[in-house]
Amino acid sequence: MFFKQVKLNAPAQIEAAKLLWRAFFNEITIVKTPVPVQMDHPLALHDLEDYLIDISAEAIDATVITRDAMFKRLSNRAITSDQALDDIEQDVSSLGSAAVPFLDLKSPHIELRPQVGKCGDYRFVND
Repeated sequence: MFFKQVKLNAPAQIEAAKLLWRAFFNEITIVKTPVPVQMDHPLALHDLEDYLIDISAEAIDATVITRDAMFKRLSNRAITSDQALDDIEQDVSSLGSAAVPFLDLKSPHIELRPQVGKCGDYRFVND
């Protein structure tokens, strides 16, 4: 992962940058490279750094997005950015127009309805 440092002057720019970084860090997982390392693995023999990335991704069941054709050929976890975008598009389209409840308060309180009703009736009658 690489990023360019930008000088932010306005407080609004600083707050916007903080929000973006917080959102980014909420979506990623930082992984320690597992040990032991198999130095005779084909990917390790080709490029040790790629191999370490691959076994780190394997440790958390992740996918690696890369432009490196050899990495993609030697790893079963590597995909291109186009493949990643296609996967995202498929995931979004598979959701269709399914309604997602914002906050379902009814279901967890259904069993309390009779008791709440009695309390309301009691309060109404005794006021």
